[in-house]
Amino acid sequence: MTTISFTVSAPGKVILHGEHAVVYGKTALAASLNLKTTLTFLSSASNSIELHLPCINLHHSYDITELTNGLLSAPLTLINGLDKNVFNLEKPHMIDFPKLLERVKAFIHKYSEKAALAPNQESAALSFFCLVIGMFSSVTVPLGSFSIDIVTDLTIESGMGSSASFGVCLSAALFQYIRCKAATHIMTGDSFNISKNGFKDFKFWNTNLHSFDDQEKEIISHWSLLSDRVMHGSPSGIDNSICTFGSIIKFRKGKEKANIQVIADTRLVKVLFVHTGVTRDTGKMVRVVATLRERYPLLVDHILSAMDELTISAADILQQLPAVSPGEDMDKKISALGELIDMNQSLLQTLGVSHPTLERICSIVKSHGLHSKLTGAGGGGYAFVLLPPTIQQSAVDALKKDLQCERFTCQEVALGGPGVMLHNLSLLA
Repeated sequence: MTTISFTVSAPGKVILHGEHAVVYGKTALAASLNLKTTLTFLSSASNSIELHLPCINLHHSYDITELTNGLLSAPLTLINGLDKNVFNLEKPHMIDFPKLLERVKAFIHKYSEKAALAPNQESAALSFFCLVIGMFSSVTVPLGSFSIDIVTDLTIESGMGSSASFGVCLSAALFQYIRCKAATHIMTGDSFNISKNGFKDFKFWNTNLHSFDDQEKEIISHWSLLSDRVMHGSPSGIDNSICTFGSIIKFRKGKEKANIQVIADTRLVKVLFVHTGVTRDTGKMVRVVATLRERYPLLVDHILSAMDELTISAADILQQLPAVSPGEDMDKKISALGELIDMNQSLLQTLGVSHPTLERICSIVKSHGLHSKLTGAGGGGYAFVLLPPTIQQSAVDALKKDLQCERFTCQEVALGGPGVMLHNLSLLA
């Protein structure tokens, strides 16, 4: 038996512009963070799958035979009664998600009846096993024994992309496991179909197992969206996209496929994350905007359109930054980004998704001559402060001191780092 071990990592994210507007088909702008989730994978001969997630205190072992009989023995149900001959590892969007989730919930509840899982533990387990069913139902690679250990730099349930980063790591790990198992059966340079009989062909090339190319990242991103559906119901797709591809992306949700444009990676921009100490409720904030739009459809649509234009303007400036020399031109670009941040915060406040703590943070930041806005759903959670490249650390420390005096917690973060990455691959016969 070949022992497979590797590590995958995926960054967290920050929504710079486009919160809520992205739900209605408008543009959003997001950046990856230099904070990440890290998953360590190790195959074993234990006849079990072990999950270790210390950040949510989940440590569970599942018997492979029970997993196979309980989850993989039944055929995969696809949307609209589609036949399995149209489905393969590239097509997670074809899965009938409600039925998949129902099947996994029944298994998890039966398996955990002696020790009930907390809500966040259950969500993590549901995400993992939805991915297992979806990814292994159509491939000839059998589900084997392994352990998965996951740690994270990200604050859970804070709007920093912890769930998307988690889903990307899981999707990448299972995809890498399938790649490694398949690679042991073919010679370098050859390719063959790894789909089961009756499923649409999926050709595997025995290429570089030490990294993911753009096509493979696309597959990982699609599967991690399925994981995000477990966590959030109807996600836009921006979180899993930024955690997969990294850098700074401009995103617009489409009917068929999201329009994702990766903006040139830039480390010129740093932000200060400021936590309000108030728990956010994404679903509640989404409903606030939806209700307001029902009452004032034209007015709210004008606000959403303004947010769209504002986001596109910010993206254009960020794309130009790497080519701008330090000095007056750079100062003008950064100043424009600050003005757009202030305008967007005002628009979000008009939509009813701000919070008194967020407004207080913005007021303190403004008194230091800087610019801030909420990020994510709002109603609490985090705000971010734009830190110009020329700012002195003493000025940042002074701002942090004022914020901390009012019991807000702060963290400096760089934007635009790499997306999902593979590390430390080992294949031992």
